[in-house]
Amino acid sequence: MSYDPTFRERAVRYRESHSRQETRDAFGISGHAIDTWLKKYLETGCLKDKPLERKHRKIDPELLRKDVRDNPDAFNWERAGRFGCTAEAIRKALKRLGVTRKKNAWPTGKDRRRNGSRSAMKSRRYPKASRYTSTNAACGGSTCASTPTPPAAKASTP
Repeated sequence: MSYDPTFRERAVRYRESHSRQETRDAFGISGHAIDTWLKKYLETGCLKDKPLERKHRKIDPELLRKDVRDNPDAFNWERAGRFGCTAEAIRKALKRLGVTRKKNAWPTGKDRRRNGSRSAMKSRRYPKASRYTSTNAACGGSTCASTPTPPAAKASTP
């Protein structure tokens, strides 16, 4: 954990007029921390932390964003092959960018019960032909579901 820069400055000023042991006891920190802060203060005159500069080692965010635009249906393992990393690294990078996974087009859970199942939805869009079909001249000689024909009677055996 990092200490506040004002706390560090107070400890360094106290150390200038007191011993290392007294400073350590007064502030409740290690002697090594005090020595490090004093050395840094004498070299730079400042005790603030350097800003963190994190590099994305393998996955450049802009290239990943471009890849998502160019290949929206690609799997993470396919992207991983292009970027030379693992699918998990791609998943985490996409999460950092705020890119969500492709949503399911079919209703699930409560929506499925409310709106009907997938098979019911398909049957509404693509009606099934009747079980009994016949050839009808009114239909142009093709099979027509409008005039069902009952099955042939079974021959009885003596």
